[in-house]
Amino acid sequence: MVIGAGINQLPMIRRVKKMGFEVIAIDKNPEAVGKEYSDIFYPIDVMDKEKALEAAQKHKISGLATIGTNMAICTVSYIATALHQDHRYISPEIALQASQKSLFRKILSAYDLIPKGISSKNFDELSASIDLIDFPLLVKPSDSSGGRGISILFQKDNKAIKEAFEYAQSYTYGGEVIFEEFVIGPVIGVESFTQKGVTTPLVIADKIISEPPDCVTLGVTLPTRLDESLQRQIIEANKACIGALGISSGPTHIDMVISKSGPKIIDVGPRLAAGPIIFELIPKMTGFDLLDATIKMALGESVRCKPQKFPKIFCGSRFLCAPQKGILKGIKYNEDILRNYQLINIEIRKSPGEKVVIPRNDNDRLGVVTAYGDSYDKVTFNLESILKNIRIDIE
Repeated sequence: MVIGAGINQLPMIRRVKKMGFEVIAIDKNPEAVGKEYSDIFYPIDVMDKEKALEAAQKHKISGLATIGTNMAICTVSYIATALHQDHRYISPEIALQASQKSLFRKILSAYDLIPKGISSKNFDELSASIDLIDFPLLVKPSDSSGGRGISILFQKDNKAIKEAFEYAQSYTYGGEVIFEEFVIGPVIGVESFTQKGVTTPLVIADKIISEPPDCVTLGVTLPTRLDESLQRQIIEANKACIGALGISSGPTHIDMVISKSGPKIIDVGPRLAAGPIIFELIPKMTGFDLLDATIKMALGESVRCKPQKFPKIFCGSRFLCAPQKGILKGIKYNEDILRNYQLINIEIRKSPGEKVVIPRNDNDRLGVVTAYGDSYDKVTFNLESILKNIRIDIE
């Protein structure tokens, strides 16, 4: 059973099918893209634990998992516990505290691993304490992912702060909003796999983030070009975070920003990250298939996490973004030309006739390209060249 059937969950649905299993998928969108790839589909919200459990019990599922969304991981843990498969997963309590930003902030603050911040469901309460935080100010929902509901404010403006709070709250389930110091510095993502309390970091990826006031991931390049001293600090912060939150098994996706005093954790995903970094780039970089390992762990099979290092391989991805809002007429390219730049794959996520906007969150992106090279600069050049050879027509 795959919790979620959107574009982010599609690679997992396809992989489980390829492994020879019957796939049950749920999503609140009755026309979710993963519906046609699943054997059985239910229009159930991933947050509706009881209805999701009913479907799992009805079909006597062998295992379940998700990818790309924190909201679903609590449902995964809830169902696993009810079906007595909980030894394969983190507990519902750990899933909740690791996926809710306001909760993991309280835990990690004791380790000096996060930027200063406050959270509340009440704007007046947050406003009264705002002077405790330095500007720039990052405003974000506590229980959302994919860059949804995020704003960055560079000066104290009461009207703008209230608008940012309301925007963030519109993307929450529980209503809680976080005001956090916006740390300016390189942003990286760490992908890891934990077994019986032992964490194996797989890659550190340099992230490209859109300019404020939004905060959208535009691409990644890996392995990082940060110096070895910083990489050691990142690995230690990653290990400390996973241990503090009690995550004893499964994949983790942790984002950090490099401040003047070292790495600061800005987001935690107790699950697989979305996008090609998981199903294309990490296997190419390490020889370890994180998607395959997560599915096997969910099925109760043993997994051996022994990543290799291929120092001459550099990989990266860049997302296709609309330069303006309007109606998409088409995305045109010559794949033979793109392959001159060591293209791995190109995936288009929007269709002609759809409304498109300049991205404010991950769902607004039009597609993604991935490529490799024999150096960091080479893969960056390849990706930039690929983007230059793709024409996006909007009317």
